[in-house]
Amino acid sequence: MKLSRTSALILAAGCAAPAFAQDSVSKFVTGLPGDANTEFVSGQAYVVDLVPFTTRSNTTFGIAPIVKSSNTSASFFTSLVSAQGISRGVLTGVAPAASSYAFWTTPGQGVNATNNNAAGTTSAPGSTVQFGFAAAEFDGPANSVFGGLANFDPADPSRLYVKRVVGASNRPTYATTGGNAAIGFGAVDANGNIVFRADNFNQTGSAVIAGNNIFRVSMGARTAGVNEINLAGASDAGASVRIVNASGTTHTVPNLVPQDEGGPTYFGPNFLDQIVRGSAAGVTTSDGTHFPAGYTGHRGSMAYSKHVLLGTSGAVGSAAILTPTPGGTTDTISIFDIDANGNPVGTPRAVKLPASLTLQDALDPRPNPFPITRFDHYGSQTFSNGGVSQVAIGKDQNGRILVAATVYGTEFVGLTNPSNGIAVARLDTPASSPVWNLAVWNDATTVTSGKPIRDENGAQIGRMGSLFEVTLGSPVGPSMSAPAFDSVGNLWFVGVGVFDELAGPNPDNALFRGVYDPTVAFPVYTIESVVDTGNVFAGANSGTNWQLRFIEIADSNSVSSGTFFSQNVVQDGFAGADVSDMDTIDPRTNGGVILSAGIIYDRNGDGQFDDPVVGGSPTGSVDEEYNVLLYIGNVTVDADPCDAADYNGDTTVDVLDFLDFLDDYGACDGLPTPCGSFGDPDQYNPDGFIDILDFLGFFDIFGQCG
Repeated sequence: MKLSRTSALILAAGCAAPAFAQDSVSKFVTGLPGDANTEFVSGQAYVVDLVPFTTRSNTTFGIAPIVKSSNTSASFFTSLVSAQGISRGVLTGVAPAASSYAFWTTPGQGVNATNNNAAGTTSAPGSTVQFGFAAAEFDGPANSVFGGLANFDPADPSRLYVKRVVGASNRPTYATTGGNAAIGFGAVDANGNIVFRADNFNQTGSAVIAGNNIFRVSMGARTAGVNEINLAGASDAGASVRIVNASGTTHTVPNLVPQDEGGPTYFGPNFLDQIVRGSAAGVTTSDGTHFPAGYTGHRGSMAYSKHVLLGTSGAVGSAAILTPTPGGTTDTISIFDIDANGNPVGTPRAVKLPASLTLQDALDPRPNPFPITRFDHYGSQTFSNGGVSQVAIGKDQNGRILVAATVYGTEFVGLTNPSNGIAVARLDTPASSPVWNLAVWNDATTVTSGKPIRDENGAQIGRMGSLFEVTLGSPVGPSMSAPAFDSVGNLWFVGVGVFDELAGPNPDNALFRGVYDPTVAFPVYTIESVVDTGNVFAGANSGTNWQLRFIEIADSNSVSSGTFFSQNVVQDGFAGADVSDMDTIDPRTNGGVILSAGIIYDRNGDGQFDDPVVGGSPTGSVDEEYNVLLYIGNVTVDADPCDAADYNGDTTVDVLDFLDFLDDYGACDGLPTPCGSFGDPDQYNPDGFIDILDFLGFFDIFGQCG
């Protein structure tokens, strides 16, 4: 159900329903401290039940706060979330990550041993689909990487079984006043391997790490104790590898070749314009073999796709990075295939913005809205804090290559430029010339100008807007995150939507899906608003409604590391399904999306969502505010064709169905429906009469399924 900002329709208000992941509130109705655990509690396993909702274009997905960030300070409920991501693909047919999972159905229950009442337990199915997710968090001296492994049964996609893991922390105890490492998250795979960088920026602990470091940690192998990152390395040595050790060269946040594709192998850029890769402690290779001919520099972090875009033998996937034209601007994306060891293989390809980009959109036939100057989103803290990556790469259902990144207009200068768009190139083959289009855009020079947002009938319900329309000036921009591609080339991103409502235009930060049309000559997208700030959902497990209060795009001087980047979307279809014949709007093309957000629980049930903390000071409100990772995924399941063979509805297809159908058919042949004691014989040829066609239809299905 889609809920507006000003008149939210509450789902099952005050009623118990299936459980959320960490959809819990404290047993104490006092506001602070809430019930988030510290970064020193790891290995919690609990159930997540997604709540179905519809987008503003009437597509059904499910949503849940899959995990809360940690409580790292007495002044706030949870720490701030920086870069985050989800595995590029999923594993199928695997055992769940834990032996049992906490399950609760009333307010006050949860997994905090002190601030929650005890929950019950349940077991996961023996064979599941699995994905990984992770994020960095920070607050004062604290800086950690947390995440987890999530499992689900494809026949019951609304229920996730989550094991929350703290991958690494920069301090040994909650009371420690100085940290030993500044941690920037990179990437995660479906086996639960994470990679991140660490340096000594602003650290004041007793054993501060030296130089630039890249770590890999297996969340599946983590012990329940603290994995502290400091000068000596990682304290949980059995789960951790320090691949880059105290390098004097600056390394950008890393990426990862997944374990199920031959890794886990770290790869990523450094400030010497090299690609660095390796999997063993202290053993790396660094060179410039990722550059196309004539290029020598890169910007930002490296993207990874499980698709082998350029078709190189021996490759397991492809990578990409923003690249400046020598002596010019950052107007090119370098693509290269990569092997399981992180080595570029084959011949890299340069995909360069044209000198003039003409908007190609039959639904929006206007001139190019603003002159484009460059790709960006790689400035300020993004090299050290993420996210990963500024570039999105993938394929459509016809096997054509898709490449995208965020562009900035020429009317504004600097990293807070509020005029943005997402430029997409499509290549029919690795050697083809790219066909470009501006998939989505807003024009800050004309405040009322932006790509239309549409409903399921194609009617315009709003437009893309500029960030200053929400913030009223601080910050002014950028107004759009980096893009991500799903399994069929749909474009996911965070931006500003200005929605047409009865009270007037309503600007909100929102998560969008650009629904791809593969039938036209250019990469064209229809913009769908998925969720936006102000939406309210019922906490099914907590019995407490929560409101989506904050989706981040920018910080004070650039794009925020906590916004959306290309590795926030799984590139498999739902449960690894074949998506080749699906309509691109089908929710099953979404293999899973992670979104960092701030939410508030209406703890006292008064219908208001009152900030319990402002500027670090309690306001007196007993409502509870958390920073979380929201998971948005498919909850649609195809009907089993053999269900129709279960004529008597006892959930088993056997000889009783055969006999019961014969009894009903014999009694009802030639009669109109409804007729039948055990079922409806007319369902096999639904024409209103029971006849030989129903008989033949049943026996055809029973013969295949009985």
